[in-house]
Amino acid sequence: MGRQKAGGNTSAEVRNWSVETGLGEAVQTSGVIFSNADNMIPDVVWSSKARLARSLDEAGHLSVAPELIVEVLSPGVDNERRDHETKLKLYTSRGL
Repeated sequence: MGRQKAGGNTSAEVRNWSVETGLGEAVQTSGVIFSNADNMIPDVVWSSKARLARSLDEAGHLSVAPELIVEVLSPGVDNERRDHETKLKLYTSRGL
């Protein structure tokens, strides 16, 4: 429950900032689909209006890395490795 609460609180703060500034949009647990083999579901994403306009595919999925991705670390060695290594490498290679 703590992991979900942390993601929800982070999403709320980023969303509030987005509403105040009007600069972009925050979404919790939005899928990012780079290709059929490379897709992730980060805990929170934020994208500027400009990037969001060119990031959505025909189905409404993000296909370009947003400016901010938040991953709340999952417990366990395998999960930590995935979050610290696999996801970070994928996001970095795709423009974050």
